[in-house]
Amino acid sequence: MGDTRSRVAVFQPYLPRYRIALFRRLRDALAQSGLTLEIYVSSKDSSSGDASDAIEARLVTDPLARLMGGRLHFRSEVLRVARDPHVAMVIIEQAAKYLDSVPLLTMSRRAPVGVWGHGGLYTNHRYVPARVRLFMSRRADWSFVYTQSGHDYLIQHGVPHSRISILNNTIDTGILKEELACIDERDIATFRETMSLVEGRTTLYLGRLDADKDIDFLLASTRRTAQLLPGFTLLVGGDGPQAGEVRSAVSAGAPIRYLGRLDGRSKALAIRSSSAITIPGGVGLVAVEALVSGRPIITRDNHSHGPEADYLNRETQSVWLPSDCTPVAYGAAVASLLTATGLDRMQRACAQGAEAFCIDRMAATFHDGVLHCVQSGQKRSHGTA
Repeated sequence: MGDTRSRVAVFQPYLPRYRIALFRRLRDALAQSGLTLEIYVSSKDSSSGDASDAIEARLVTDPLARLMGGRLHFRSEVLRVARDPHVAMVIIEQAAKYLDSVPLLTMSRRAPVGVWGHGGLYTNHRYVPARVRLFMSRRADWSFVYTQSGHDYLIQHGVPHSRISILNNTIDTGILKEELACIDERDIATFRETMSLVEGRTTLYLGRLDADKDIDFLLASTRRTAQLLPGFTLLVGGDGPQAGEVRSAVSAGAPIRYLGRLDGRSKALAIRSSSAITIPGGVGLVAVEALVSGRPIITRDNHSHGPEADYLNRETQSVWLPSDCTPVAYGAAVASLLTATGLDRMQRACAQGAEAFCIDRMAATFHDGVLHCVQSGQKRSHGTA
């Protein structure tokens, strides 16, 4: 690129397994443009058990994160890297918990800084975190937002369109498609027999088991569904702080099968053996999995969802119940969805909508944003802009 600044540094709390495909593609694309991707993490592990070491990442000192259980961070390495004359860009997450973002974004001599994340207000509506995130986006040289709605929020709050990239946050859908295709009818029949499942009367929960996902609400709703639809079973795929509640519900006779954390073939088999995905709160990237697998989501219209919930068409690909919906009403709605004549049509609409979300496209958009930001920063440093 004709400049001594050739390193792009991305800082993460840890390296999630689902981000490996993105970072590999981004690394290769940046290399074609003469840039080197460097990933820095505060930890090699995660409380959710999804950390990966499949791509090289440098461990930075973050004592505040260890002291505060990951609720707050201060990484002095961020500031040091930003001052390095060989660094073309520093990218951090758009989150208020990163206290190092304030000195980073107010430094007079530093590499261009990008922030990536939701962009707008989603799961955390508290005033101070919201103001900090907006400060980050306004002061940053570039914003990488997950969805169109995040872009629109930043525009409304004074961030120029020319400094925003819409990533359409996704997973490597190709892998999930391959796993789903490898499951045949005999696999499904054997799984249903083992789990005592009735075809057409099974739903799946996918995700972390914590309060943000309204797990207690979901568990309470299953008895009503089973009353209205004998043979109904909820498959629960995930792990987390509320796994004990799920096990207790199973022991108490609730129509639930707890599968633990699901990945690869085990996830694909559970999806293929169910008819819909039931997640009353906290819909995030599971929206992409629902579209790829052709399984509509039934949820509530509250403020717990991530930006990826926007991917779901509320009429043809998902069912949205009022925020004050009770577990009994939710359970009844699940029974209604499973017996609806239009369920097949919703499943097809999900599968058709999945084509819009592609990890290659996300990586390419990320790369282009980095390139624009780096080139703009070079022009400023050379006095041409």
